[in-house]
Amino acid sequence: MIITKIQPGPYAEVALEGTKLTVENIEIDLEEEQKDSQTIIDICRKNGELIIGLGDAYVASIIIPPAKYELVETDELDDAGNPVYSVNKIPLDLESVELVLWQYQKKEEEVV
Repeated sequence: MIITKIQPGPYAEVALEGTKLTVENIEIDLEEEQKDSQTIIDICRKNGELIIGLGDAYVASIIIPPAKYELVETDELDDAGNPVYSVNKIPLDLESVELVLWQYQKKEEEVV
């Protein structure tokens, strides 16, 4: 995974297990979120809580590249005797996913 830090830390806690990315208390299955076009998921702070979507301040953005497909020849033939192909989605390449992090402090660490 490509990690880009926009500001100096601290940053939200992140963990990656398989294709599941956890940012603080928000878990996102990157494979499930991958679409035929680039997907951007923003995690923001809103009223002191983390949400997916726009809020008061960015915490993280996840940029998932578009899905890729491959043609695979099946054992079948069409009516003209030509091979039949199926279209299979290639699993997500985690090395091509970008995680952008902005400065984030948990509520209890913030100075009032």
